[in-house]
Amino acid sequence: MSIGALSGQKQWDELKRVGTDPAPRVKSGWPELDGLLHRTSFGPGTFVLLAGRMHTRKTAVAMNLIANMLKAGVPVGLVGLDEGYHMYVVKLLSILVDEPHTEIDQHWGTPQMDQWQQQYVATTRDFFMAEATRPDLDDLSLWLDEIELYGKRPRVVFIDYLSLLRRGKYDGKDSTRIPRLCEDLQVWTNKHGLVTIALHQVGRQRDGESREHGHLPVTPEQMMYGGEQQADIILSTYRPALDPLGNMSQEDAEADGIDLGKWQDRVTRVSAFQRDTMLQLIKNRPGIRLEPRGIRLRSPSDSQRMEVVV
Repeated sequence: MSIGALSGQKQWDELKRVGTDPAPRVKSGWPELDGLLHRTSFGPGTFVLLAGRMHTRKTAVAMNLIANMLKAGVPVGLVGLDEGYHMYVVKLLSILVDEPHTEIDQHWGTPQMDQWQQQYVATTRDFFMAEATRPDLDDLSLWLDEIELYGKRPRVVFIDYLSLLRRGKYDGKDSTRIPRLCEDLQVWTNKHGLVTIALHQVGRQRDGESREHGHLPVTPEQMMYGGEQQADIILSTYRPALDPLGNMSQEDAEADGIDLGKWQDRVTRVSAFQRDTMLQLIKNRPGIRLEPRGIRLRSPSDSQRMEVVV
């Protein structure tokens, strides 16, 4: 490895190159989020972590971002490792046609399904999924090359999820694996000039204390060993409706000696946020500001589709 010396003029030239870079940028499709990002969009070479605890709808958020980008004409790739391919397809279809993904099977053999097929195929002409079990980054580079034989090279790659990638011959289960994988992924993202959005599951326990259930905001400190330092942007999900106290029966609350006024407040909050997911912006490099409380996303129906609640 060699190290070069950047003079003042070269330093300025690099600043100008980045500041005036004409390379296409990518919007999330949610103006409330885009407004917080540098140049109101994700730029090439941006490594994004989409983190959250179990059952906080990380995949649903990712699939909505995919739908938004495809509608805007952005080529997208998905490395779906956490679920069967058909599950990603049915969730994306649910968003596009605003139908519960659990009920789509009922329409096979009907004109409605034929119409949905045409809509799905038309929308996904620049959307490619990876057929892989535990790929490493070299595998993903070959996958990008293969896509160009059939269509447009993705400008955004989603990975669901981070820990299911293989880190070559250094793959292991020690505590440094995820940060090192994020280092490699950041380099890979820059090399290919992509936006990479990797889903990451945050641990369910915090500092050895009581279990977290995904109803509270995530902090960068909770991700210190989960790739926080390597990511350019960190988005995180939490769902107030998962609050254990707000889901407790009055009988159980009384048995545990919980103040019923406090219990009722939490029950009311759970009810109000039943369809909602909070999308935090807890790291934003470079950016305008953070939104640690979260942008409120709501599924207005029983489908996977989400929209911002202003």
